[in-house]
Amino acid sequence: NCHSLVHVTLASATEIIPAQCFSGCSALETVSNIESVKKVEYGAFSNCTSLKKIAFAKLEEVEDGAFASCTSLLELTLPSSEKQIGRSILNACAALEKLTMPFTSVVDTVAALGKGVPNSLKEVHLLGGTMGKHAFASCDKLERIVLSDSIKKIPDHAFAGCIKLQNVDCS
Repeated sequence: NCHSLVHVTLASATEIIPAQCFSGCSALETVSNIESVKKVEYGAFSNCTSLKKIAFAKLEEVEDGAFASCTSLLELTLPSSEKQIGRSILNACAALEKLTMPFTSVVDTVAALGKGVPNSLKEVHLLGGTMGKHAFASCDKLERIVLSDSIKKIPDHAFAGCIKLQNVDCS
């Protein structure tokens, strides 16, 4: 609950961001030097309502609610090294426009992303794993999807109702 904290620079050897470490830091806009982070624990960035973009390079695990209620979050990148994604990591992230992530140890998409995939999504990059049925159904702002070559099957109705979808890149 550091309401005036705007920027965080992590130590270069930081591998874990502890549970609720920055939770409620409503002015937090940027976090830098996150290249070595391997784990984001429960609620670490929850309610960081000014956080706009965060991209991890070596992340392996994101626990439940890690980014829940980050209402200004526009872009999140979780790398293909991701091995475990907790539940509701993006619950109430209503501004999210671009999501890059694998579906590795996720039971289903909705469990990982919260009460449904944020309807604000415009672009999705899927790095591998298995999507659940209806994974991005009714994301009516979704315009572009990039699927890695490791995705072997697109499940039933995965993109049903994506009325603005213009580009699907299977590279």
